[in-house]
Amino acid sequence: MIRARIRDFRRSDAPRLAPLVYACNRVDGWAFRETVEILTPDQADPSVPPEQYWLVAESGGKLVGLAGLGRETGTRLYALLWVAPDCRGGPIEVELIEGLCSKAKGLPEPYLDVAVRPTQSTYAAALESGQAFTVVRTWYVMRIELDRDLPPPFYPRGVTVRSFAGAQDEAMLTTLIHDCFWDHWGEGTHTLEDTRYGVQLPGFDPQLLLVAERDRQPLGYVWSWTNEPRTAVAGRSCAYIGDLGVRAAFRRQGLGRALLLQSLRDLKARGMGAAELDMDGPNENARRLYESVGFYPYQEVRWYRRELRDETEGKK
Repeated sequence: MIRARIRDFRRSDAPRLAPLVYACNRVDGWAFRETVEILTPDQADPSVPPEQYWLVAESGGKLVGLAGLGRETGTRLYALLWVAPDCRGGPIEVELIEGLCSKAKGLPEPYLDVAVRPTQSTYAAALESGQAFTVVRTWYVMRIELDRDLPPPFYPRGVTVRSFAGAQDEAMLTTLIHDCFWDHWGEGTHTLEDTRYGVQLPGFDPQLLLVAERDRQPLGYVWSWTNEPRTAVAGRSCAYIGDLGVRAAFRRQGLGRALLLQSLRDLKARGMGAAELDMDGPNENARRLYESVGFYPYQEVRWYRRELRDETEGKK
């Protein structure tokens, strides 16, 4: 059984992340924003700075574990967790999770959530072994191979589509994201700072952030990424569709399908071999849409949750 020293993350650890993160991703799959290029202190969410809210596990001079907190402001915290495949099944997962729980109690959000994929059975075991986590939601990674013919998008009458125009669109996009997703599970309060953070991430391409409008009123959007770091390591290109949203008053008119097809055609034209997106399990409308254009369930993701508010209040 491998034991490790758990300590706070230091900026000097950043150059040592690549072997650990890529070894885990080759086994577990490639969730978006889980590449070394994005997991750097300078790219981290400033509301949960790495030196304060990340932990590492170190053994034999190597980093064998990494854990950090992400934040959906006002709604929940979520954990990002990597343990080297040959070090799993021992105390490392438990100690990292315990450490994150302690750090999470200093923040106002009432829950800490951890996503677990099928290959991460030791993570699930750690969460279920006296950690007070229970499964609260199931998501699916949906995938489509892009070696197929894709039908052209047909937009509702009067709808035009344009790409993101930079700083002048940031406030508009912030409101649009809120209006499309405010009632979705796990979503927090989306702020202008969140939008600016997203459009400054490595790999952001304004041509892959499309906004649908009618009479200059934004109705919906699709935001995609070519995810080139994954391609460089995995050897096969797979894009990621991070957001597909339509304001409630304009749903079920074919707009979401048109935006999705437009995005897929753009990604295929860039040489992408496949595309993936995340789907909330209970969202049957989304499932029907995705399957209608060729997506299929590729991986199940279970969300474990621990309540933090009662623990914190109980100590007052």
